[in-house]
Amino acid sequence: MNVALVNTNRMRPPIAPIGLEYVAEAVSAAGYDVSILDLCWAEDPSGAIARFFGREAFRLIGITLRNTDDCGFTSGQSFLREFADTVGEIRAQTDGLIVLGGVGFSVMPEQVLGLCEADAGVWGEGEFVLPELAGRLEAEKDWRDLPNLWVRRDGAWSRNPPALKSLRGLPSMGRGWIDN
Repeated sequence: MNVALVNTNRMRPPIAPIGLEYVAEAVSAAGYDVSILDLCWAEDPSGAIARFFGREAFRLIGITLRNTDDCGFTSGQSFLREFADTVGEIRAQTDGLIVLGGVGFSVMPEQVLGLCEADAGVWGEGEFVLPELAGRLEAEKDWRDLPNLWVRRDGAWSRNPPALKSLRGLPSMGRGWIDN
């Protein structure tokens, strides 16, 4: 199964999407093909989205929101409208399951989901839940009960209970790295 992960952060100077890369590593280690679209470098984000999603079909699309605003007292520029527009452009290109995540998303998940055409959101770390979500999609099993997910129930967004797991379970954590 093909999984797409999209970095929407276009702030300058550019910052590596380390959280997205951790998720990509975990999804890849679970046996799925992962492609990353990093819009930070795109001169034409809309064109980059169309080209990326025009090349192959994805059943699962993770989209990260790193910052909700520019953190500037004098400018106060919000990124939420631009993010919602980007999610809308991606939705127009794919029928895959769109899942939002990232630090910015986790700060205000219900509000972000209310602005976007997404199917779900991941509150907190996605390294454990996204591989499991991919597995359930592939097996055509229900995924809406997975921990840390925001899902729509009875017309409203609600959060599933969180699950805290040891980082030792992550594939990129080699032996000795965090062992005592």
